[in-house]
Amino acid sequence: MHRIVTAAANDAIALVDHVDRFDGRSAAHAARAMFEHLINLCDVISSTDNTPDRYLEHRHVTADQVSQHRWYLDLLDPAARKKEKDRLDKLARTTAAPLKAALAKWTTGFKRGWAKGTLKERADLHGLGDGYEGYRILSGVIHGSSGALAGIVRDIKGTPVHRVGPDLDLAATAYREGLVSFWSIADRLLVLTGGPEAEQLKGRTGNLLLGIQEVSKALRREDKNMWPTEPPPAGRVPLLAVYPSGRTRWFIVDTRTETMVVADPPAVEPDGVAAAIALARQTDPNADGRPVTFPFEANVPIRPRVGASWVSTSSVLMPPGHPARHDTPIGHKP
Repeated sequence: MHRIVTAAANDAIALVDHVDRFDGRSAAHAARAMFEHLINLCDVISSTDNTPDRYLEHRHVTADQVSQHRWYLDLLDPAARKKEKDRLDKLARTTAAPLKAALAKWTTGFKRGWAKGTLKERADLHGLGDGYEGYRILSGVIHGSSGALAGIVRDIKGTPVHRVGPDLDLAATAYREGLVSFWSIADRLLVLTGGPEAEQLKGRTGNLLLGIQEVSKALRREDKNMWPTEPPPAGRVPLLAVYPSGRTRWFIVDTRTETMVVADPPAVEPDGVAAAIALARQTDPNADGRPVTFPFEANVPIRPRVGASWVSTSSVLMPPGHPARHDTPIGHKP
């Protein structure tokens, strides 16, 4: 029981910390684990099948798995590889006997998981079936479900926008689901021990739960401030280059990788080309051969020239000798 409570306490602290930093996805991991801690605790307290001994002896299964999982050894230098291999070999030796005894005692199905029954079945036995739905929602994050991306993918004026960063919608869900599991853990500890520590833990967790509305409101406010009102600019932008000689050339610029490629001119000249050329003629003619460039709307229909290579934008737009000029592409080729 002590091990379960220790794990739950650590995950509860992590949950609050993740929510405080708007890290909804990490908060979801911690909150999901806390429901499992709750069911594990209920099992070892009252189940005739999933006993404390069964729970504890499953640690030998994990140790055996760790000792056999060695793919990373080739990434280490020889000295570090030998030291790590010796450590894993020792772990395998010390685990072998207790693992064999545990598998004989609890049957081979024990290797797949410590407890008998599915999590849903075990939750229902303890009257916690309603909490399983919250667990399933949070499991979407663990399993990479598209439904778990609602807080970081949004349609803005017909354009799907993907946010790399905080998932505040998920943070609110994790906050309430994780804390209600931890409150239930504290409640069972209080019934079991009657101790003041358990009573204090239950009371403080209850106070955090009473803040659900305030926390959710604050997260929604911050979430609204983070989302743009307009979709971001297109990753690839048509670019008209007007050289000092008067020659023009079209490029496609990938703003994400800072690379560009020569493109065939559009079949129909878009509005603004003539004005761009006229403006370019008014610039300094001593530009070291570098063009004056004009970006156009992303919907201008141009394609990369057949056989053309993507190169660094600085290799075209910066004059020779400029410290920002690169002769080879940076990043990957789109």
